[in-house]
Amino acid sequence: MINVQIPQAVGSQRPHAQLWHPSSRTFWFLLALQGLFMAAILLFVLNRLPASMPLADTNGPQHVRDFVLAGNPGADPLIEVGPGVIDRSSSLRGLRVQNQTYYYYFEGRQNHDPLSRGVVTPNQVELLLRDAEGETPLVIYRIVDK
Repeated sequence: MINVQIPQAVGSQRPHAQLWHPSSRTFWFLLALQGLFMAAILLFVLNRLPASMPLADTNGPQHVRDFVLAGNPGADPLIEVGPGVIDRSSSLRGLRVQNQTYYYYFEGRQNHDPLSRGVVTPNQVELLLRDAEGETPLVIYRIVDK
């Protein structure tokens, strides 16, 4: 048995569906629109990122902490900061570890680091470590390049 379907009326003209065929101008317009959309999203995400990323090396602040708490006067000589005021040279100039300069201060004490003296603002520093184990907390930071 053969199943053949014959239209009701031979030669009937049924309307065909109209298909939209975009021109090359439409293609390039849509491509440019998509590119602008992706660029806007990228700019939005980049604008939300922090100004600086934390250091990849987390051992630097730990080395500074160990050095400061060890209190070796031979490696960190005392200098006169002002008339009658003596402090460690590292407190004033910072400590350099692996091409990065770290500064520190003890909370609740008179300090001579750049942040305590007002040379830099809190917005220009990145706090890396706050060690509250001693009698006065030790804060280690670095100055971010802007």
